[in-house]
Amino acid sequence: MLNARGIITSAHGRHYLVRLENGNSITAFPKGKRSDFVCGDICHLEVLHEEGWITSVEDRSSLLWRSDQYKQKMIAANVTVAMIVSATDLPLNLPLINRCVLACEHQNIRPILILNKIDLGGAFQENPLEVFSKLGYLSLSISAKNNIDNLRKLIRGERVVLVGNSGVGKSTIINNLIPDAKSKTREISRVLNAGKHTTTHATLYEVNEETSLIDCPGIQAFGLHHIRTEELTSLFKEFSPYLGNCQFSDCSHISEPGCKVHEATSKGLVSSFRWEQYKQLRREVSDTTLWK
Repeated sequence: MLNARGIITSAHGRHYLVRLENGNSITAFPKGKRSDFVCGDICHLEVLHEEGWITSVEDRSSLLWRSDQYKQKMIAANVTVAMIVSATDLPLNLPLINRCVLACEHQNIRPILILNKIDLGGAFQENPLEVFSKLGYLSLSISAKNNIDNLRKLIRGERVVLVGNSGVGKSTIINNLIPDAKSKTREISRVLNAGKHTTTHATLYEVNEETSLIDCPGIQAFGLHHIRTEELTSLFKEFSPYLGNCQFSDCSHISEPGCKVHEATSKGLVSSFRWEQYKQLRREVSDTTLWK
């Protein structure tokens, strides 16, 4: 049995596809009961023939994950950029986008907001992502099936994860950035003996030697119960000029008199949408997280 190092490129239950440093891909399993590994993890294995057993993972530079009151779901590890994808032909879920942005802030991941399918038109009278672009977050309107050269330049040298609702065009973005992505998914299915591949698990694709993409299943909800109450305020970066100036030093920025964040919201200096989202999340993360 040989010791080896590799990166998890796909995860299916308790078995994983790992690309070793020599370029070969093998099926790997957790050694022991632990199975909290995720696509993008750098792992150490014991290898015998074409199978391996994961013994440990290296410290992660970032971990994008979501959680509700009872459980957690890891999405991708060691990513530097998250492309949060929406589409003009589907209802725009601003609260979901906001939660994704906050999860990125929590892990020092740079969010890029993508509005796809502009070739289909839409009923938007103004930039629907303006609430985020005003805060300095990069937002782009694209037609993934026609031209994604601007995306190709933006992600150069990055490890990117794509997140968003089902049907927003993440697979189209992947297939246009990586022409042989479909054949790679068939190979993953063959190696893992998983049948026809669909995006039910995160999968890592190499764009080139310095750039990679992680595609993950469509999401309908993005809980943030893993974020501590005391961390939440700092994730809303527009709050920072007002923190520490409230009447009460332990102000929760919800309903206290003399709250400077509330005053700034009343004056239009802070988005009312973001403040309402903050209050909702504050109530959520204050709940007991039973999975911890």
